[in-house]
Amino acid sequence: MSLDTFLGFLKTPWGMFLAVLFFGASIFVHELGHFLAAKWRGLKIECFSIGFGPAIWRHKDRNGIEWKVCWLPLGGYVRLPQLGDMQGMEGETETPEEMLPPISYADKMYVSVMGAVFNIIFAFILAFILWPSTDKIQVRDTATVIGYVEPTLKDAVTDTMVPSAATKAGLKPGDKILSVDGKKVEDFQDIMLGVIFGAGRSADGAPETVMEIERDDKASTVILHPVLTSMDKVRTLGIEPYDRLVVGVLVKDNPAVLAGLLPDDEILKADGIAYYSRTAFSTHVEKSAGKPIVLTVKRGTETMETTIAPKLIKPEGESKPRYILGIVWKPVFAEIHIAPWTRIWNNAQTMYRTVTALITRHTNVGLNTLNGPLVIGDVLYTAAKLDFRTLINIVILINVNLAILNLMPIPVLDGGHMLIATINRFSRRSISKTFIRKVQEGFALLLIGLMLYVSGRDVMRLFIKYNPPETEERSVSEPAK
Repeated sequence: MSLDTFLGFLKTPWGMFLAVLFFGASIFVHELGHFLAAKWRGLKIECFSIGFGPAIWRHKDRNGIEWKVCWLPLGGYVRLPQLGDMQGMEGETETPEEMLPPISYADKMYVSVMGAVFNIIFAFILAFILWPSTDKIQVRDTATVIGYVEPTLKDAVTDTMVPSAATKAGLKPGDKILSVDGKKVEDFQDIMLGVIFGAGRSADGAPETVMEIERDDKASTVILHPVLTSMDKVRTLGIEPYDRLVVGVLVKDNPAVLAGLLPDDEILKADGIAYYSRTAFSTHVEKSAGKPIVLTVKRGTETMETTIAPKLIKPEGESKPRYILGIVWKPVFAEIHIAPWTRIWNNAQTMYRTVTALITRHTNVGLNTLNGPLVIGDVLYTAAKLDFRTLINIVILINVNLAILNLMPIPVLDGGHMLIATINRFSRRSISKTFIRKVQEGFALLLIGLMLYVSGRDVMRLFIKYNPPETEERSVSEPAK
C-alpha cells in the first residue's frame, strides 16, 4: 500500500472537516466556558483563540476582543491578564498591569473551572441526544469468556516470538474470567484495560497479572506474566473473546456455497470440535490442508451437518496462498440504552485509570502510549464511516478527557491556575509573578515537546496501520477485499 493511502483521511474534505469540526468544537466549548465566566465576573478579556502560534484568521470586535484561529491545533486560550501571566503561550498583554483592577480568589477559581464544566455540559448534551437511540455493541465485546488463546506472541523487547502468557498459564477457550488483579470485570474491555493498566510485578520484576477464572463451574486463581507487544510495549495475554460464528456473506464459487451454507447459518463445530472464535476456526481450516471438514451448523432452530473441502487460493494483496471457505462473518450485535450519566461516568473512569497508570511506578503505561491529534483525527474519521452514533461517542470521550486533563494541578493548565491561586490565597507570602511566569513557560515548552513527541508516535502508528507488514494476514476464512 502506498504512502498516499497513509493518512489518506486527512487528504479528503470529509476527513479534514470532521477532524477540525469535532476536535476544534471541543476546544471551542472549553474556551467558551472561560470566556462567558470571565464576562460574567467582569474580567478584562483581550483575546479568544483556537490553537496557538501564527494566526490563520483574526478579527477584532467593537469591544476590543480579538478572535482568531491559529496554526497549531494543540488547544486554545482566552487571554485574561488579570487571571495569570501567560505571555509565553498567549502573547503580550495589551493592558499595563497597573491599569488592571485586582480580582478575587473566587473569580479566579470560577473562571478557571468553567472550561472543564462546559466540556462536561457539552458531553451531557451529546449523551442525552444519544439516549433515545440504542447503542449497537458487538456481543463479543460484552463477553468475559475466552474464545481463543494465541499460542505465541511477538515480544517487543526481544523482537522474537514467545509463548503467550495465556498459553503458559494454561488458559483455555471457554474459561470465564471473573476478575483481574482483584477487580471484578463486566466485559472484555474491562479485562483488556485491567491487564494493560496493571502494576503487578513478580519477584524478578517481570509484569504479572492475577486472574480469577471459572472452569467447569469451579473458580480458581491463575497468575500470568504478560508479554510486552507492539511498538507501544503494552501488556498482552494473548486471548480473544468468545464470538459466535455466524455466516454473513458467501463468496461466489467458493466451498461454503458449494456445501450449501446460507447467510445467518451459525457454525457450532468443525470435525466435532466446538470453536469459540473466528481465529480458532480459521486455524482449523488452514490446518486441514484441503481435506474435507465436517461442520455442525445451526440453521434457525435446527442443527445439521455438512461436509466442506477448503480451497487453496492466493488472495489479492497477499504473499502466499491459503485455504479458505469463502465466508465473510456477520458481526452479532446487542442493542442497549445507555443513560447519559452512565456514559459520562464510564468515560471518566477510563480516563482516571489511564492517568493513574501513567503516574504509577510499576505499570508499563508511559508517554509512548498516548495518542495525539493525528490519531484522534483518524479515529473520528473511522467512526464517522461506521456510524454517526459512534462518532458522537468519541466526541463525548474527548470532552470528558479534556475536562479531567485541564483540572490537573499542572502549571499552564486550568488546574495549575487554581493551585497557584489557592497557594496565594492561603499562604502568608504570595508566589512571585516572575517565578510563576518562568514555571509556566517551562511547562509550556514541556507541553509543546510532549505534543511533538506524541504526534511523531501518531505518524508511526498510522503508517503501520495503513501499511501492515506483508507477513500479517487476514483471517483465513475471509475473502480478500
